[in-house]
Amino acid sequence: MQVLDLLNRYGNLLLVIVTTAYVVLTWRNVKALQSASLREREQRHLQDIKQNVAEPLIEWIDSEALAKLSGRSPLIQVKTLAVPNPKAPLGEWSFDYLRHLDSTLEEARGVSSALLTHTRQVHFRTQLLELEGFERTVRQAVSECVALARGCADRSASSTTLLRTAMDDRVTNAADSDSLVEICLRDILLGRPKPYIGFQSFGAGELQVRDGFSGRIIAKGPEGVARSWAENGVAQVQDEWAKSGLGRKMQALLEDAAGVRRTLEAIQFTYALLEDCEYVAGRKT
Repeated sequence: MQVLDLLNRYGNLLLVIVTTAYVVLTWRNVKALQSASLREREQRHLQDIKQNVAEPLIEWIDSEALAKLSGRSPLIQVKTLAVPNPKAPLGEWSFDYLRHLDSTLEEARGVSSALLTHTRQVHFRTQLLELEGFERTVRQAVSECVALARGCADRSASSTTLLRTAMDDRVTNAADSDSLVEICLRDILLGRPKPYIGFQSFGAGELQVRDGFSGRIIAKGPEGVARSWAENGVAQVQDEWAKSGLGRKMQALLEDAAGVRRTLEAIQFTYALLEDCEYVAGRKT
């Protein structure tokens, strides 16, 4: 009877206690589920940043910056640019194909521009600002290299009576000053003491100048004229390169690239985002 009396007397209180305990446990379960969901969304967002921002940027440093500044991949090459000819007959397409030296440096591939902007603004500002500064310096140095290359090619072409043109087996009394400069810069970046250029004499005093690496012909004409063009062109590129200070800049950039790469690798080894954002929490920061 005492138990029944107690239940009758304190039943409402017990009901309140049980209800309160149920509410507290339910609240804790809901919070745990919310926390687990938030953590899952954070991990998916972090993985997106690693795959679509960090990894492509590291690949750009390896395949573009490091490879091309060190000479393992060509930095400066002869390119052909199609320019519309305004004097073409009405209704007909006509182009002039102009050869010129230009950079082969490309943009990073596979980077999500929207996610990159978001990551720089919210999650990894310091790291990506370091990368932007490095990339800006690289492009400035490459632009200087292109200007040097074009200037040397123009002066080389104007210093000889040989026709400035692309070479093949049918062309004679001509010299490809653009390709000569391309070869010189390729070998300078590779650290070779002299450009790998070969000479081959033929009858009637004709000389062929070739790229010693690929064997392609870059000049063909009277021996004295062709040899003088090649030797003077090489000396000019080497002299201009030494005076430009680009060698020191390239070396410094190679050292900086290693540091920037380590900074980006740190993002790949990150397991949590310190900053909340709309992609994770569903609200604007």
